[in-house]
Amino acid sequence: MSPRDVRSGPIAIDADRPDAAEPLHRLGNLVVQAGGRVRPGTSFRVRGGALTVHRREPDPQGAPLITVPVACLPPTGAFCFTVARGRFDVRARADGPAATPVQTRAVRALVDLYNALDKPRWWARQSPWLTLWNDPELLSHLVHGDRPFGRPAEVGLYRAGAWERLLVKSFLSARVFALRAAVRGPCVEVLLPLLDALDHHADAHRFQRTDRAGRPEQSAAMLTARQAQPVPDSDACRVTYNLLDGQQALLHYGFLDTSATFALSVPARLPLACGLTLVVVGSVGRYRDPLPAEREPLRPHLPRVLNAPPEILAVTRPPLPPGRAGATLHAVTEVLIEAKRPDWSVDRRSEAAGQAARALLDANRRYYARLADLLAAAHSRSGRGDVPGRCATLAALDSWMARMDRHVFDPRPNPL
Repeated sequence: MSPRDVRSGPIAIDADRPDAAEPLHRLGNLVVQAGGRVRPGTSFRVRGGALTVHRREPDPQGAPLITVPVACLPPTGAFCFTVARGRFDVRARADGPAATPVQTRAVRALVDLYNALDKPRWWARQSPWLTLWNDPELLSHLVHGDRPFGRPAEVGLYRAGAWERLLVKSFLSARVFALRAAVRGPCVEVLLPLLDALDHHADAHRFQRTDRAGRPEQSAAMLTARQAQPVPDSDACRVTYNLLDGQQALLHYGFLDTSATFALSVPARLPLACGLTLVVVGSVGRYRDPLPAEREPLRPHLPRVLNAPPEILAVTRPPLPPGRAGATLHAVTEVLIEAKRPDWSVDRRSEAAGQAARALLDANRRYYARLADLLAAAHSRSGRGDVPGRCATLAALDSWMARMDRHVFDPRPNPL
């Protein structure tokens, strides 16, 4: 067993790698000196290349677990990141926004931490953008089923064969947070000192913008994580990165998320006979409008409704529940159509909802049937020359396809 570096300092660190404890200690000092806070009893644990956050004491009524001043969050646009010989490097961009001295110290400590944890090598063996380097058709299909904002850059780098630039870009995409520091202000992509040690779980809290007293505010002085430990018999603390299903988590973050009980629909454009066109865009979001009590159980499956012309029903990706998804989808699409066409009769809305639900399920079945064929072809090409991590990525996709059997290929009769 490796010797452990245990430090109390501004933050408690329990690391089996002293070279990782040192930059983590610097980050703790920087955050606390700038007015941030880590709740006493919280420990940052390093085991091998994994950094996690732990706390044994219960949550004292929603008090912040980790609070980091916005002034400490390095904007990625201010820096140029590169990788060489298995290590990241960072320097100020001559053509980018100027970073403050605190942000510069933070980004250098983060890069030192990533290198100490061997993140360049680890990411090359985890991210489908790199493990599927020789499977362009399969990767293209995964991206087509996701279409997240910002991914055209990764697609271009993949097609250009720019392996090192793609490693840097895809790694940073998994680490950044889109921060809106002021109401109606622009979003700025920033890195998250200390906060990015928190692993994802679908049932945890999201990061929250607060004032210095910890009160929620849209004009943020601080970025805060509350305590959430949703995994039974584990004191590891988690946050929710975003509304993710397993495939999205694999493509964005390099792991197959099993905490989500849903699968997000693939993007689609589906003309309906009623004169509406259902458009599922590539982004994600939750339904925001009030619901009558009898429909409140549908809220976890309702997407956000977007502004669109009268003939377009545009929504974010609906979460498909397991099992008899058709029955739930019918109710979901009926709520969405009623919001768009409140003047329609109940029978007309129900008929349109049934058609929309069938079309949406069919679009997902076509997508996953094609994914199954591409996976089978990829397995047939497996051999000694495989890219490192390719076998694990294919196995993760196999597991995801098994889950899709429960979401979109339910063998029981379709209730629609």
